[in-house]
Amino acid sequence: MLCVENLWNWFVRFVIKEVFNKLYTTFLIMDPHQKIKEICPFCEQEVLEILWWPSHKAANVSRSAIAKSTTWRRKSEGHILLSEKCPNCGKTKEEIERVWKEGVTSKKVDYKKKLEELKKIGFSGVIRGK
Repeated sequence: MLCVENLWNWFVRFVIKEVFNKLYTTFLIMDPHQKIKEICPFCEQEVLEILWWPSHKAANVSRSAIAKSTTWRRKSEGHILLSEKCPNCGKTKEEIERVWKEGVTSKKVDYKKKLEELKKIGFSGVIRGK
């Protein structure tokens, strides 16, 4: 009975130590999430509320019968748009996220019109070198 009890006590201490170490390394290395104001890409006003977190390290622990290993991975920063729409211009959450993803806020360029304007000025479309 004494051997089983000692084994159980050792097992409980080991599990608590491992769980504590994993929680300690995971939560103390990463900075907390922050709510910040962001500029709307359409109306250029700082009215959008986003949840932002910085890049951080995360521990992955793997165990086998012989050994255990801890590998650290770098997680990139991220954000989540909390506002459903811009209170200033009325653009929806989907439109704002699409613009952030594509990186385009203005109208698309009509290349045929630009080429016609350049031909009126005198550009032949051929670039001659020396």
